[in-house]
Amino acid sequence: YPGSLAVFLAGAVGDQGPAKHGDRFEATEWLGTQLAAHATSIDTAPAHDVPDALEAAQLIEPLPPAKIRYDGKSLPSWLSRLLVDDDATLSVITVGRVALIGAPCDLSSELGAELMRHAESAGYRPVIMGFTNDYVGYCLQRALYESGSYESSMAFNGPDTGELLVGHLKQMLDQQMLDELGHGAGDGGRGK
Repeated sequence: YPGSLAVFLAGAVGDQGPAKHGDRFEATEWLGTQLAAHATSIDTAPAHDVPDALEAAQLIEPLPPAKIRYDGKSLPSWLSRLLVDDDATLSVITVGRVALIGAPCDLSSELGAELMRHAESAGYRPVIMGFTNDYVGYCLQRALYESGSYESSMAFNGPDTGELLVGHLKQMLDQQMLDELGHGAGDGGRGK
């Protein structure tokens, strides 16, 4: 597609890692070849029409109190609060029926899939963008947080942070949809 721009977004990668084949360059080459094969196999056509609706929302959401754990122990709450943000910036941009969802963390794949299902049920084509506008560590579902895995030790604001942020992102998507419906009824579908 001449004139097109390819963009790589990390997505919901909080509990993911690449399969490794070979050492050093061979491992990188293998992974790049797999990614390129998948990317070029996707049946997409370039958009010739510019969507007439663009909506954007950003929310700064307070987080649960910091609870940093190390080697099976928790740091004192006063020290955890000094080391960790107490809020997170969430973003949703819709361009036509594409929803760019900005998660300020290493979002787990399960929570990412939940967020994508929600967006798809509202008629959007979701694209999750990890590490967007902020970084608050790992955001996981409670079961993964309680597993004691590496990811759980990097979930600085406790077991409910991932589900809390995904809930707010879902609400933002729902509001975007309502805003679009409201604009479409009164302005000939132009949107914002």
